[in-house]
Amino acid sequence: MRPWRSSLVLFAPLTNADVRRVGETLRCMCGCSYTVTSCNMLNCSGVEQARAMLLELVRKGLSDDEIRAEFVKIHGPVVESEKLKRYREQIEEDFSKLD
Repeated sequence: MRPWRSSLVLFAPLTNADVRRVGETLRCMCGCSYTVTSCNMLNCSGVEQARAMLLELVRKGLSDDEIRAEFVKIHGPVVESEKLKRYREQIEEDFSKLD
């Protein structure tokens, strides 16, 4: 495969706004500190597959939560980004105050 062609395959899913949005809530599984959207490591071991899977699920019409659930089913809860975890904790805290 030509180098420019592999780059197109890697970044093509990122042209979809829904993929970028949901990808920001999922950690890249290569071990870096980036999200699926923001990982820019050369020869990353997982981001290309993750982005392709995201695009496929978005095209199937799954909601953001359904997509995240699919990623958690495959990779476990570690795939959720710290930003998303803090957001969920804040919501739980806010709801607990309503009781």
